[in-house]
Amino acid sequence: MNKRLRLIAPAKINWSLDILGRRADGYHLLSTPMQAVGLYDTVTVSVSSADSCVCNVELAGENLALKAWRLFRDSFGIDGYAAIEIKKNIPAGAGLGGGSADAAALLLGARRLFAPQVSDDELAALALRIGTDLPFFLRGGLCLAEGVGERLTPLPGRRWQLLLAAPAVALSTAQVYAANRCDSHYAGYDGAALCAAVAAGDIAAIAANAYNALETAAFVLAPAVGELKRRLIAMGAQAALMSGSGSGVWALFAEQERRQAAARQLTRLGVANWQVETVDAGIIIDG
Repeated sequence: MNKRLRLIAPAKINWSLDILGRRADGYHLLSTPMQAVGLYDTVTVSVSSADSCVCNVELAGENLALKAWRLFRDSFGIDGYAAIEIKKNIPAGAGLGGGSADAAALLLGARRLFAPQVSDDELAALALRIGTDLPFFLRGGLCLAEGVGERLTPLPGRRWQLLLAAPAVALSTAQVYAANRCDSHYAGYDGAALCAAVAAGDIAAIAANAYNALETAAFVLAPAVGELKRRLIAMGAQAALMSGSGSGVWALFAEQERRQAAARQLTRLGVANWQVETVDAGIIIDG
């Protein structure tokens, strides 16, 4: 029996993010097409004699992978321990879902090693208790996430070449939502048109319909995020949008040469950036 698993967890972007309302418990109701992209963390899970977790960088916030393991163990009565190793490439506080991706990878690895009888539905319900975007990471690809993130509808997509960039500022999801003043659907946003444009490869229509209800709050909290978006457009991006609650921004360029030139310019300016492709799969279990 394999007692060690290596899992490769992709980042995500939000092609758009519309807020439809707020539940009585304070959680926002969303409509957001979420897309896995080729920027990866690696999570290794091993059966061990004691729980441990090491990471190649210092985690500024809560260690969601460790939280996921403890919740998994307690929820399913696991009599055992796990050693967790995390190698991070996805920046924290950038709206790219790195912590959630790691936690989802941990859940998949823990199920394979300790409790293969746990169903997909049981795992998704547990994932939602850790973070609202974890159910997406268990699936990957391109999905419309609704409710608080628990309702996922797979969408048709295509391969996109993206430039991701993140200023030297991390944003807390809770902080951005607390500062947000938009708690209802924006009538000018056409989510169906945006999803159709993503599937059709229509950059102009993506640019016309890309909308993130959290941008205004994030730009006030971290003006560098708004400046980065404006800079990308000035560099020739035909579409650019903050991902999730920020601080990362994705950009689409009609020409590969302009995307590469923008990446070089950002690097000279000291702005972290990654040229990535969208991916159809989710977390890869590499034993």
